Amino acid sequence: MPNKSPRVFSREFKLEAVRRILAGERIRALSDELKVLRKDLYAWRDLFRAGGAAALRPIGRPRKSDAVVPSLKERARAI
Repeated sequence: MPNKSPRVFSREFKLEAVRRILAGERIRALSDELKVLRKDLYAWRDLFRAGGAAALRPIGRPRKSDAVVPSLKERARAI
């Protein structure tokens, strides 16, 4: 039996799903339509409520392009 790697969802995909949940769509119907587990939709909704869109980042280490580079003033304060 071949190993299937888990699907990775973008922040935009998760955010759109959460927006639809918060707009009143039923999670069961949304789960069937998007082919996403209901537990994932509930988790995304809870993460969004706790930390906003920034909390919906993908699993794993952030890409260098997504990293926040501190300004020169912030670097000077740290020294």
